[in-house]
Amino acid sequence: MGDLYDLAGGRIEGRRSPEEITLFKNAGGGHLDLMTAELIYQQLGIESR
Repeated sequence: MGDLYDLAGGRIEGRRSPEEITLFKNAGGGHLDLMTAELIYQQLGIESR
């Protein structure tokens, strides 16, 4: 089990079959959104400001 940041960073696997359940709980942590966006920028080779 992990969060979106772990999934985007390749530290955990996503669902392996349609029978698996995805749980989303928005905890309101904007800092996690920023870290995830930064990781995506890095993977795309885009420099953030």
